[in-house]
Amino acid sequence: MTDQEAFNYYAKKSPTGYRLGKLIPFSYPVRRIRLALLVNKQPDGSLVKVYTVLMRSIQAGFQSTEDLFEFLGLSRTDEFILRELYSLREKEYINIVSGKWVLTERGELFLKENSIFRVEEEEDADFLIDGISGELLSAKENGTEREPLKNKLPSELNFPEKSPDLLENKFEALSEIYKKENESKSFLISFLPDEIKRDFKEWFNLYLLEYISDQHPNQETKLEVRYISNKKENRILTTKFNGEYRSFVDKLSEFDKTESVPISVVTDKHTV
Repeated sequence: MTDQEAFNYYAKKSPTGYRLGKLIPFSYPVRRIRLALLVNKQPDGSLVKVYTVLMRSIQAGFQSTEDLFEFLGLSRTDEFILRELYSLREKEYINIVSGKWVLTERGELFLKENSIFRVEEEEDADFLIDGISGELLSAKENGTEREPLKNKLPSELNFPEKSPDLLENKFEALSEIYKKENESKSFLISFLPDEIKRDFKEWFNLYLLEYISDQHPNQETKLEVRYISNKKENRILTTKFNGEYRSFVDKLSEFDKTESVPISVVTDKHTV
């Protein structure tokens, strides 16, 4: 949709007692960083079933490797099962005593409640850093663009590319975002801030909507920030533009207006 069509669309959705005065397309700066993480996660359900069968078989008395494999109908050289047996041992769910497999206390607990089972894995993950506030944001919940619009706010993050300072004191925020993105099925253990794998400059392409009170024209305008691509509101930026970022409105409004659209639409002829 063109900016004019967007203006007409949002004008019809003005809050009660307000009318749309301006629609300003603009780009907001962010940094996308890719990190190598060490995470603690629940394994695939089928793997949990394999672990359950192995440990219940050991619990039932098939404790030598030969007896265990014969009971399960497997070849003694089955590399997958051998690897998983030793993986369980490394994680202290089973042990070898006098040549026999035995369950540890942790293994007994697993059989009572196998949702406690976790596997440490390394994985890469992307996060966003707000280019003005420096706050950490979810890359999965926020769509970005590689190219900005002509009307854009400059980044206030002056750190060099891949600088560890980008992540100073941000472990807790990283952990919360990772846990939320994975629905608490995985947890962040650690990351290396001095080993940022990638560092991209990206943008939120947005509309700033400025609503004017019908009854009190001199009253401070009500602002709303929405993504151009999907019309969803960026509630965090809506709150900030109505508060600490209000001074940005004049800066964005100074952008040259195009003659082909009403004065209420500030545009660079961007279409979506």
